[in-house]
Parts: sequence; C-alpha cells; structure tokens
Amino acid sequence: MILKALIIYPNARIRDYGDLLQIARADGKRAFQTDENVVVKAIVWVAECNVWVALCELPQSFKTPRYKELEKRKESEQERGREC
Repeated sequence: MILKALIIYPNARIRDYGDLLQIARADGKRAFQTDENVVVKAIVWVAECNVWVALCELPQSFKTPRYKELEKRKESEQERGREC
C-alpha cells in the first residue's frame, strides 16, 4: 500500500469533514489521473502550517510516469526483436 499526502488549504466553503473528504477525493483523482474511487485514509489539521493534510491510498491502476516510460521502452524493444 502506497500513501500520498495531499495538502488542502482552508477556505470559507469548508464547513465539516465531509467537505474535506470530497475535496481530497477530487484532488486525488486529478493528481493520480484516474476515474477510480480514491481511498482517503486520514485527514489531519497541521496547525503549524495552517493546512489540512489528507492521506490517500494510491489506486491499483495508478502508474507513475517513470513506470509508463519503462513499459514503452520494453514494448519498443520487443517490436525490434520481432523485426529481426
């Protein structure tokens, strides 16, 4: 299980934890580029920084840009092998 932290800055529209959860899920979907449901494990107020921090679990389908690059490289190497 891989966790990522999302920072949520307070504003007047945030009234309760439900609003924070909705923002964390939406930001997680955008950050992880997925349509899957993002699981929010915890929401914590950090008083020193005056922000909310949401800990989100990465979806199974999420692949980092580096992973995608390696997949493309493997595919191109396999295609070169077929051409020979």
